[in-house]
Formats: sequence, structure tokens, C-alpha cells
Amino acid sequence: MKNAHKLLNILLILAITICFLDVLFLHRDLLSATSATEIHINSLGNNYYQYYELDESINKYPLKKSIQRFITKHEFSFNNDGYLIFRILINKNGKAELLSFSQLDEKLNPITAELSHIEDIKYFLINNCNWQKGFINGKIRKYHQKIQFKIFKCKINEIY
Repeated sequence: MKNAHKLLNILLILAITICFLDVLFLHRDLLSATSATEIHINSLGNNYYQYYELDESINKYPLKKSIQRFITKHEFSFNNDGYLIFRILINKNGKAELLSFSQLDEKLNPITAELSHIEDIKYFLINNCNWQKGFINGKIRKYHQKIQFKIFKCKINEIY
């Protein structure tokens, strides 16, 4: 009977150790998978809000129409299908700045982009979009917005 208790205690200690190591390594993997952009956004804390936290969805429809007109006018062509992802910060005056950019292939692996197209789109998003001030509970707030472009058959065919 004493041997059974010893064995159970050893198994319990082993199980607790395995759980602890699993949590430790999972936490480490999650931290290493977190991009610098996500860390930067998280470090902004309450200073910047998500666009969907605003009182109204002020940018969505007019912004998308404006971007679609720009994309249609320029007919950008890319070498790879996938996604372009821009994160934009909008300050209390409605001025925008680029927080981050990434391009992913269809399998969500990072790839490099044709920089001239990217610079044109970035310039348009920062300077020519009619960004609005964000309000939460009637107070002007800074916020960030993510804009994604889906590239299919080497053309941008979806914006969300």
C-alpha cells in the first residue's frame, strides 16, 4: 500500500511538472509569435482604441468606396496572390500614419511585395483618405484601423 501511495505521489508531481512546463513553453511560443506590431498596439493601451469601439462606424463605407476608386483607377498588378495588410493610426485630429504593413501569400506566409505599388497605396491611405475623428461616449479618441486587400489572379479584388 505504501508503494502505491509513493507511486501516486510521484505521478502527481510528474503531472504537475509537465503541466507547468507545457504552460511555460506555450507562453514562450505565444510571445515569440507575437509580432512587434501587436506588441506596439498592446503597449498603446487605452491611448488608441480599435475602430469598432467607436460610437459609430464612421469610416467604413465612404473609405471603402474611396479606396476602390483609387485601386480601379491605377489597376495595380502583383506577382503573387495573397493579402496586403495595413494598420493605420488615426489621431484626434483625423490625421493618419502607418503603424505597420505586411504581405502574406494564400497560405498566410510572409512574402515581399512590389514596393512601388505598396508605396502608392500607403501614400493614398495616409494622405488622401478622408479619415474622420473617432468618438467614444462623445469624446474624441485616437484609434487604429486595419485595412486588408485580397489579391487574386494578381489583382486586388477585395477590400475589407
